[in-house]
Amino acid sequence: MAEERRGDIHVWHFLMTKFKRTSKSCHNLFRFQRLNRRGQRPCTMPVDQELRRVLWYVLGGSRGGENRAKIINELRNRPMNMNQLAEKLSLDYRTVMHHVGVLTSNSLVVGQGEKYGAMYFLSPRLEEGISVFLEICASLRIDAK
Repeated sequence: MAEERRGDIHVWHFLMTKFKRTSKSCHNLFRFQRLNRRGQRPCTMPVDQELRRVLWYVLGGSRGGENRAKIINELRNRPMNMNQLAEKLSLDYRTVMHHVGVLTSNSLVVGQGEKYGAMYFLSPRLEEGISVFLEICASLRIDAK
């Protein structure tokens, strides 16, 4: 237990020395920008090619891609729990639960909280690459407002 805690502290220290917090709001706790070697201006990072592959797989590679895109769109507007997503999208709760599970396992959505009340947010990786998401939605002719 003590070894795990020490490891967490080392990871947190690494993040705080190499990255700068870009948001102080509670739903962007893990949103950081990479700093240059001197710890000054943020460096520009290339578009995550792995994110592009994952989005193509999740949205274009299966039948549920349109529903997953709708879920991502709703989470762009505001964080929600699964019940709110099901009501907003007029989908069955179990369907939303399945799609959110797929998005979470592919690191596109992160959950905060436990069980029924867990709120879901876009991952910092997807927030940064949202233009890739919009581009893929346009290619697949999925309405992304």
